[in-house]
Amino acid sequence: MGMQVDSENRRQIAADGTIFEILDDGTIKRIGKVSQDGKFEPFGKPKNWKCPQCGTENENSDNFCGECGTKKPESSTWNCPNCGKKEIESGFCPDCGTKKPQADSSYSDADEQFNIGCKYYFGEDGVQQNYTEALKWYKKAAEQNYAMAQYNIGVMYEKGFGVQQDCEEAVKWYKKAAEQNYVMAQYNLGVMYHKGVEIPQNYEEAVKWYKKAAEQGYARAQNNLGVMYFDGLGVPQSYAEALKWYRKAAEQGHITSQGNLAGMYYIGKGVPKDNNEALKWYRKAAEQGDSEAQKTINAILEEENRKQNVKVKPDVKPDIEPDDDDDDDYVPKQTSTKQIVIWVLAAIWLIFTLIRMFL
Repeated sequence: MGMQVDSENRRQIAADGTIFEILDDGTIKRIGKVSQDGKFEPFGKPKNWKCPQCGTENENSDNFCGECGTKKPESSTWNCPNCGKKEIESGFCPDCGTKKPQADSSYSDADEQFNIGCKYYFGEDGVQQNYTEALKWYKKAAEQNYAMAQYNIGVMYEKGFGVQQDCEEAVKWYKKAAEQNYVMAQYNLGVMYHKGVEIPQNYEEAVKWYKKAAEQGYARAQNNLGVMYFDGLGVPQSYAEALKWYRKAAEQGHITSQGNLAGMYYIGKGVPKDNNEALKWYRKAAEQGDSEAQKTINAILEEENRKQNVKVKPDVKPDIEPDDDDDDDYVPKQTSTKQIVIWVLAAIWLIFTLIRMFL
C-alpha cells in the first residue's frame, strides 16, 4: 500500500485515502478518510446515507429522504452467526473472528483485520483495550504482508506493549514493513541500529535505512542522516552532505534540523560563517519553542553588538583646535634616553678637553 507522509510527519495517507495518525508511542491510529473530491470524513462519525431512489444525500439522523420521501435503508451492521454478537460494523466479529457473511466491504480482509487490531489496541468503539487481542489481529493482517500491521507489531515488541520486550523480534517485523518501502519502519530500523540498544550497533545499517526513509521525504530521517554525515558515522564525514540533509528537513519545518542547520552557519562548518543565515534558522526553531535556539540568538546579537561598539585607534593624531592661551596648551616633552646619553658623552668630552688645555 503506497503511503505519503504529510509535512508534520504525524499523519499518513493510504492509497485509498484512509488517514492514519502516528501517536507519541509510535503506533498508528486510523482516524478518517479523504474522499475523491477531497473531503475529510472522520471515523466514528455517522455517515450520511444516499437515497436509493433519487440519489440525494441525507443526514444519518434523517429516517426519510428530504427530496423524495423514500425511507432510509436498513443499517448495514450484521449479527455474528457464530457467537451471536450484534450490530457489528467491521468485516470480522471482534469476539470470535468470524468473517461477515456478505462480501460487501470495500476493504480487504487485511484492512479489516488491521482495523480490529487497532480497536483492541486503543480500546475503541466499546471494545475493551487488550494488547494480546490486538497483536493477534495485527498478525493476521501482517501475514498477508500488510505493512502497517507489521510496523505496529514491531512497535509492540520494541516497547514491550502486551508482550515481553524483544528488540530482535521488533527488528524482524520492522524489516518486513521496511522492505515494502514503509517509511516509518525504515526510520525506526535506522534508530535501532544507530543507538544499538538491545541489538548490535551498526552505523552502516543505520545509514542504509535512514537514507531510504529520507529519500521518501521523511524529515526525522533526513535530520538523522545529516547527523551521520556530520559525525562521519557509517559514512565518510561530509559537511556538505550534512548541510544538504539538514536543509531538506529544516525546510519542512523540522525543529531539530533548523537548529542543526543554523549551527553549521554559526560555527562555519561546511559553509562560510554567516551569522545572518544562522539567525534566520535559529529564529525558525525558536518560533517553535526551542529555548536553546533562543539562547543562541541572544548570544549572536550580543556578539554583533560588541563588534559595533569597539573603538578603533586612529592611525594619525587628531587635529586639535588651538586656544588663545598658548601657555595652557603647552605640555613639556619628555627627554628620551638616547638624548641623555649623548649629553653625558658630550659633557665628558668637554671636561677631558679642558683638562688637557690646562696641563
